[in-house]
Parts: sequence; structure tokens; C-alpha cells
Amino acid sequence: IIFKNNPLLKSAFKQNIIPLSNLRIIDTPSGNPTGIQEGLYIHSRYDPEREAVKIIKRNTTLKISSGVILGFGLGYMTEAFLKHYPRTPLLVVEPDISFFLKALSSRDMSHFLSSDNVVFILGSSPAEFSSFIPDNFPVSAVQIYKLRSVFLKNEKYYVETEKVIKDFIRRRGINNQTLQRFGRLWVKNLVKNVRLFLRFPGVSVLSRTFNNIPAVIVAAGPSLDMFIDLLPEISKRTLLIAVDTAVRPLLQRGIKPDFIIIVDPQYWNTKYLERINFSNSFFIAEPATHPRVFELLSIKGFFTGSLFPLGRYFESIFGEKGTLGAGGSVTTTAWDFARLLGCSPIYIAGMDLGFPFNRTHCKGTSLENIWYHTSGRILPVETNSFLAIYSAAPFYTYSFNHKRIISDQRMMIYQKWFENQFIQHRKTKTYILTGNGLKLNNTSVMQPDRLIELSCIREHIDSRSEEHTSELQSHSFISYAVFC
Repeated sequence: IIFKNNPLLKSAFKQNIIPLSNLRIIDTPSGNPTGIQEGLYIHSRYDPEREAVKIIKRNTTLKISSGVILGFGLGYMTEAFLKHYPRTPLLVVEPDISFFLKALSSRDMSHFLSSDNVVFILGSSPAEFSSFIPDNFPVSAVQIYKLRSVFLKNEKYYVETEKVIKDFIRRRGINNQTLQRFGRLWVKNLVKNVRLFLRFPGVSVLSRTFNNIPAVIVAAGPSLDMFIDLLPEISKRTLLIAVDTAVRPLLQRGIKPDFIIIVDPQYWNTKYLERINFSNSFFIAEPATHPRVFELLSIKGFFTGSLFPLGRYFESIFGEKGTLGAGGSVTTTAWDFARLLGCSPIYIAGMDLGFPFNRTHCKGTSLENIWYHTSGRILPVETNSFLAIYSAAPFYTYSFNHKRIISDQRMMIYQKWFENQFIQHRKTKTYILTGNGLKLNNTSVMQPDRLIELSCIREHIDSRSEEHTSELQSHSFISYAVFC
């Protein structure tokens, strides 16, 4: 029953599970069993079922969208929740699979374990938690319940898990706000791009095509200025993936990225790509990207799968394109694209997730030029820079170099996304070039000059790129004929 609704649990039960010996199941006057572990009762010694109902009712608000239970116990809280809120999604977190198996032997739970609304997360670390949460899990009003007896016994685990849950809720909330703010624009862009969406293949055709090739992702943070002059030599030894904001500073130095990542639907983002020659680069674009981008580019590239209902409808007709991770920043998409290519290791340049040197971007970006062109006596460039740094709840934190830098709440979302991905994809080694940006767990700093010691592989990369160009021409002709 559990595997039917929770197929991801099969891998957890393949572990060498040691039977639990210190949990005793005993009867209570109510006829419902309770448990004793290390001298402590897991539930009420008189009526566990009634106790669980009280906890659920006492801790539930009127507007509840979903629930999370920390600590399965003998299942009484899960049963009570599903009885009173049968249509409300529920996550149940239990770190000890041996405890869970022992609990299942205490009584018949099939009547509520078979519910389609409950998802069990067993034996997973807090860092892996978010990967098990269903995509459609509603977060507008999540209620968290704690089984105190087991919570206190494993307090560190549950505190970390609760923090991950709240971070997930915050990220999803921001995504929902973004959808509400840009929903009309996304629909408008999708409709305008539908012909191109059919004409060009999805990123899935690129899967593992650059297997074990080192890749450098170039973002436009302030630290990029410190070693951008090394990138011409580094590009001979690595695949170069640039986010759209970093393209102009690269091309000003004669550095041509192999792939350019574009996901922003807004008109102003197209300013980063004006008056630039893209003949040697492929675009990787979200289908709701502003249509002007494709007027500026030498059209040659691949689409990602859509994150929005209308785009998914188009994919159901034209075929799936392949989804890339979306952590709120174009750099998160770039990293997941490099992983899809099979690149290893991955080096990230200019991703500071903060404002080192009290600056927002590296030199030469279009944003800087826009600020200068729109500045005046009562709106100087410094005002725009100040607002960019201090408009999103800024605070001081520390860089890899143990120096204080300014970051904000937006950057924290990207930080958590990367840290979770680094754990989930341990085989994909990722390094940060220079230590001036916000410190990230589960990765380390690599000095840029170390990359110059790598072997030159530019001819091999260019050869693979030529193959992709031929594939694009073939796909474009066939797809356009089908569309017509």
C-alpha cells in the first residue's frame, strides 16, 4: 500500500535495516496500543487516539492548505489528520525506518495508509527533504505538527527538517508571487514564440553530449572582474556557458560562449543582448522568453520545457523538450543545464549571491549603461545602485574568504537551492571560482589560474558544436513542415 502511493520509498527500504529492539508495544485502557522507548511513552498511556485528535484540532488553523507531521510514532496523528481533513495533502516525516516498521506491526493501519493524499518521507536527511515534496504540494497555509516525544529525542534532525520545510515554503511562495506578477506576460510571450517552440528541439537531445567535459558557468557578479582576463585561455580548456547578463562583458574581450542561457520574460532583459554577434553560440531559452530576444539572436538553439500550464499544453502536442531546474535565478538554470550535458567538473564564475565591493554586477553589463542613460540630477547612478543593493531586506553575512559582504533574502533562496542540488547530485563536482561571494555549503573554492593547467580541448568542443548545428538544421526543416 505504501509503495503504491510513494514509489520513491522503495530505494529507502533496500537499505540493510536493523530491527528495532528498544521499542515496546503495550496495550492501553482504551484498547489502542501505545509504545515505550527508552523509558518514555510515545503516545498517551490511556488513549493515544483521543490524544492525537486533540493535537490535530488544537494546532490547525481555519485556512489550511496542507499538513506536515514530524514523527510518525504509531500513526495516530496521521490517522487523525486524514480523518478530519481527508482531501488535504499531508507529508509525514520519519527518520528511522526501523522505528516505522516496528510501528506498522503494532496495529492495522491500512485504512489510512492507502490514502492518496499522504506522502511518507522516511530515512532521508533534511537536506534531501525538498526533493521528495510533490510538485503540486500546496504551500499557501501549511500546518506543521510535532509529535513531541520523538521530536525531543531527535531534536537536531527535526529542527533542521523544519527549517528546510520553511525554506521550501518561502521559495514556492515567491514563485507563486512571480507567477501572479508575470502571468499575463508569460502567456503573451508563449503565444508569440509558439512557432519557434516547435521549430527548435528541446534540451533533452543534448543529454550527456559533453560527458566528462569540464564546464565554466559565467555569471555577471562583481567578482568576475578579478579574473575575466583569464577566460580566453580557460575557454580553450572548458565548455563555456554564459548567462545572458554576462554575454556583453565576455564579447568585449573576444570571448565567445558556447551556450547562452536566457529565461527572463521581460523586455528590459533583452537589452543585455543588443548589438552582439551570436553566430558561434547556441541559445538555451525558456519558451516564455521575451520574443525580442529571438529577433536579436542569430537563431540557433534549444528550448527548455515550460514551467507553466500553457507551455506544458504545447509540449503535450509538440513533444516534451526536457525540464531544467529553476531555483529563481538564471544561474541555477545554467548549472542544471551543465549537469544535463554531463559536464564534470562544473566551475561557476561570477556568482556572488551578494554584493562584494558594494557592487551589483561586473563592469560592462547593459544594466550599467541603462543606469547611466537614465540618470539625471535628481536620479544619479548611485541611487539606482543603492536601491539594487538595499531593496530586498539586506543583511551582512560572510564570504568564502571569511569577509563580511552584503546579501539579501532573494540570494538566500538561491543559496539553499544550490546547496540542496550539490547534495542530491554528489557525483557532479562543482567548484566556485574565487572566494569573494556568499559562502555555500557542500562545495569549495578553486582558484581560476588552476584551470589553465587543464588540457586544451577546444577542437573537440567545436566539433561537437558543429554536429549540433547540423542536427538543428535537420530538425528545423522537418518540424516546420509538420507545423505548416
